[in-house]
Amino acid sequence: MTPHDTAKQKLVLDDLAEAIRKSQKGDIEKPRKSYILAFVRWNHIHVGAQNPSKADLVDALITWRQNNVGIPLKVPPMLPDPIYDYPMPGDKEVICNKFVLGEVVKDMKRTTLPTWISLPPQNLGAKKNGKLSADHWCTACMVSLVITLIQLWSSNTGDLDAGKRLENFMALVEAVHYAMKRMTLEKSIAIYEEEMCRYLNSLVELFGIAVVVPNHPFMRLNMNSKIGELEATFMRMFCHGANLKAMLYERVNTAVGTEKVLMETIMTAFDKAFPTVFRGSLSKDLLGLGQDGMEETLSQWIPNKGELNLNPGVYAALSELLNATEPSPSFNRRVQDVDRLVFHGIEFSNVKASKGNAQILFRSSQPGVGDNITMVGQIDSIFLHQCHIPPSTKGIVEHFLVVRKYRDFNAEEASRDWYQKYPRAGAWMCHDSFKDKVWVIKKDNLIAHVATCLMKVAEGCWKVIVSLDRS
Repeated sequence: MTPHDTAKQKLVLDDLAEAIRKSQKGDIEKPRKSYILAFVRWNHIHVGAQNPSKADLVDALITWRQNNVGIPLKVPPMLPDPIYDYPMPGDKEVICNKFVLGEVVKDMKRTTLPTWISLPPQNLGAKKNGKLSADHWCTACMVSLVITLIQLWSSNTGDLDAGKRLENFMALVEAVHYAMKRMTLEKSIAIYEEEMCRYLNSLVELFGIAVVVPNHPFMRLNMNSKIGELEATFMRMFCHGANLKAMLYERVNTAVGTEKVLMETIMTAFDKAFPTVFRGSLSKDLLGLGQDGMEETLSQWIPNKGELNLNPGVYAALSELLNATEPSPSFNRRVQDVDRLVFHGIEFSNVKASKGNAQILFRSSQPGVGDNITMVGQIDSIFLHQCHIPPSTKGIVEHFLVVRKYRDFNAEEASRDWYQKYPRAGAWMCHDSFKDKVWVIKKDNLIAHVATCLMKVAEGCWKVIVSLDRS
């Protein structure tokens, strides 16, 4: 079933009205049942059956028309949004209706995300998905809905409320964006309060004061008037689980013979049932604890691993970088290629290993050249390189990343970037093509991953970028 835009609605409504006036049963039966039911409701026509079939509705319309030739036929109005089924008078408005969710799902299929993000179901909104997890809601609202709703509602000039709904939703997104940051600054607090006030005020304007509750928009928990006990229960259960795991691991290490085999079998089943998965909000929370104890790829030469020569363009960029940052370095073209590295607990990889983990925000590693400018690009390759800094004879091994920067919009194209109206949400558009210059950066100049969504336009292909930086 395809959605009907305003033009298609007009065509169906006009044809159906003409068929009803002429009592042409065959033509009345052609449209979707919801259109026929709309004519019945708008003209207050009585239908005997409690749950009328399409045939019942057609018969009722023909009978009414034949008995009321002199009464003008009321034609339901066209709607500004595309629809699958025509809504009935008095029906409660569904904001994220089938059409909107359908567009969200289409964009989700074109969206590239890093592997640490928890992906919401690809058929978002379907009943069989059950309840979404907190991480699913976070990704859906902070990434997927941002990508789709800004496009859908910014361009919808026929619906006066669409712009108000978008302003309301984006105020909440921008407030949550600052609430999720790993560092709390006075500026962030002020922005959060400003956006949350804007969200609540627009919420009352759209839906009335009745929708606002004291702890809105957070879920209310039944605490049974026992404040503080729920937190203690969470902590106690967490400690029980941690102690059990530690006890089992200790027993595995000290057991011998048959007991050791048995304990290893138990631990294998335990790890499978309760895996340690550093994804979604857990990954963001761990980043907030700092770098101590976090997994990190060491920059050291890999024994018995083959070496290769850098191509001239990458070697020139590496030479420019090293000469600008190191005193009289001695180096050559020989490097070791690696697929991925872990930096601050997050895995980055080249585009062949994982396209999602290769989409990044970065800064130039060369002083004075884009060092204060945030850029978006794709990691083409990662390599280990060894150089010598006189008078030391010991080689310094470092990871370097070869990055291609996406082409920015020109001034005319930027005027069509609806996402820039909401800079605090961290979303914007660029071309789905790269600049000629090759960037070679150190891993310290990685900022964060980004989500990207491909958009086809008349000029070619553009990309929506959503920053996943929470620093």
